[in-house]
Order: sequence, then structure tokens, then C-alpha cells
Amino acid sequence: MKEDRRWIVETGLKAVGLGIAAFGIFEFFDGQRASIERAAQARSLDYISTANSDEHQSAVQTLFEFWLRNPDVASLLQEQGQTPSGLQAFFVSVLRADQSGNDVVFALRRVAHFHDEVSICVSSKACDREIAQTFFCDDAIQIEGTYRPIFELMRQQSGDRSLGQGLSAFASECDNET
Repeated sequence: MKEDRRWIVETGLKAVGLGIAAFGIFEFFDGQRASIERAAQARSLDYISTANSDEHQSAVQTLFEFWLRNPDVASLLQEQGQTPSGLQAFFVSVLRADQSGNDVVFALRRVAHFHDEVSICVSSKACDREIAQTFFCDDAIQIEGTYRPIFELMRQQSGDRSLGQGLSAFASECDNET
């Protein structure tokens, strides 16, 4: 009888030990998952901070001021629309006549690169998708819709084949979520 009892106690202790070890492993991986989620949230918040930085806001302001200086362009595009190639040619001619044309191009590149980075961060799961979409979807959809033909032209002329591609993918993903 003592052998049976000893076996039962040893087996019970092993089972309890195994249960404690399994719980410890679960806690470890749950802690790792929580740490990864917090890091993704922190990276998303970093992008929000970047979006509010002087550099990014200056780029957005430059684009805003371009449209304020050229209200006839905005109204013409809204009333008549344009083919992508017509919009490209029209935009280039307006940029050449605008005193800050080069600044507008640099601002477009800055805004596109920012959204490209957000897209990469979200698609690689390094950023929290929900936070990024909450803060950047509306802008991404608006910017991509407004400047898609211009980004195509800039890709052709600069050789930067990825310019605005992440923005386009992110905006498309945002459209699918709404």
C-alpha cells in the first residue's frame, strides 16, 4: 500500500509541477504578447507625434497655401474633373507659375513618405492598426484621392517607384474598413 500511496503522491506532485510550469510558460508568452502590443501602440503614437511635428505640419501647410493661392485650379478640378494625364499636365503648369512650386513638390514628397512609413509600420504589424487607422485614414484617403496622378508623375520623373505606393495601399485598406 505504501508504494501505491507514494506513487499517487509523486504523480500528483508531478502533475502540479507540470501545471505550474505550463502556467509559467503561458504567463511568459502572454507577457511577451502584451509587450509587443505596447511597443506597437508606442510606435503608432510616435507617428501621431511626427504628424504633429513642425516639419510635417509645415508640409501640410505648404499644400494648403498652394490651394489658397490657386483657388481657380481647385474649383476647375471640382467642377470639370480631369483625366489623370490632364491633371498631371495642368498641375505641372500651375506649379511652374506658382512662386513656391518647388516647396509644393517637396511638401508632397514629405507627406507621401510619411504615409508610406505608416503603411509599412501597420502592414508589418510593428504599429497598432486600430490606432493608425483612427488617426490617419481620413487624411490618407483625401491625400491619395487628390494627388494620385501627381504621385504617378513624380514617380515617373524621379525614378522613385515607391513614392506614394504605401499611401495608396493604406488608403485602400482604410476604404475597405469603412
